[in-house]
Amino acid sequence: MVKKRARTEKRRFTVTLDADMYDRLKTLVETHEPPLTLRYGVQYAVKLLLERAQDPQAVFSFADPTRRRREK
Repeated sequence: MVKKRARTEKRRFTVTLDADMYDRLKTLVETHEPPLTLRYGVQYAVKLLLERAQDPQAVFSFADPTRRRREK
């Protein structure tokens, strides 16, 4: 009898990176042995961020999302 894998619920969203960040991420995952996918690199980065956010001593200096960016 074939055992079915449990389906994990996932959510999809779009991430926009500036060209420099994209190039650096692409270089990072491509030079890893074995090479990784961009998707995996982003998933891993988010996982690390969420794990570090659980640390009560973690300090993040994110910009205030309620504040509007000034137009140039």
